[in-house]
Amino acid sequence: MLEQVFVGTGILAWLSVLKDDADGALTSLVAFRDRAEEEAPNLISNIDAFICRIKLYQGEDVSDWMKQAPDENVEFCTMERFRYLTKVRVYISLGKLEAAYCLLQQILHYAEIMKRTYIHMEAMILLSIVQYKLEQKQWKDTLQTSISQAEEYHFVRIFTREGTVLLPMFERGEFAWKDNTYRNQIMTECRQMTKSYPSYLTSRNNIVLGENALNILKLQSEGKSSADIAKELKISEATVKYHNKETYRKLGVRNKAAAITEARKRKLI
Repeated sequence: MLEQVFVGTGILAWLSVLKDDADGALTSLVAFRDRAEEEAPNLISNIDAFICRIKLYQGEDVSDWMKQAPDENVEFCTMERFRYLTKVRVYISLGKLEAAYCLLQQILHYAEIMKRTYIHMEAMILLSIVQYKLEQKQWKDTLQTSISQAEEYHFVRIFTREGTVLLPMFERGEFAWKDNTYRNQIMTECRQMTKSYPSYLTSRNNIVLGENALNILKLQSEGKSSADIAKELKISEATVKYHNKETYRKLGVRNKAAAITEARKRKLI
């Protein structure tokens, strides 16, 4: 059945993401979607949600997907749990943290009543991220509850899929782990995900660049070299390189061309 093929395709897609190959994951899902349109159109909505998640890793604007997302304010449908969890992530990426918080409360209520342990753990992890971004003190307790639950089953990827966001949270808080090997595996994979997908779940509306960083970007967009920029701004080339590194990190990109493109998308320059 094509539903079983979807499960297999999904597993391979997640493995590709974890191996720093989100492009490969996206390619396989898009190809599968073409087949599903003819043979199993009932899968399209979940495939599109999966594609949306992959694009979040790539730092793309996925706000258009929200047009087809289920509306939890009209009626909470238990069959839409995968898309609801996707919607939470999109809310976070758009900086709509209160909306993410409210939807997570509905998901957690469903998971508790129906005893859906994995969904409950996933929602709790996302809730800790929302609380952290809202600067609510209870984020540590929420994340500790998630750790204690997941450690019983030795679930690793439930954390590392959100590794880019969770890494600074793990490093900032002090958490109780029963198994250091388990903890080390999670931390290692979170660091890898941070390196691979630095812009994952970063709100496109929260990027702030300093005056020097913006001036450097503007001059780079005009084709000027680091030496020329340093001379014009009366700073050292080392300072130019420092600002470049910080700008790339904040924008979730890896080179000058991508930084200029992303800055223009965000209307920073």
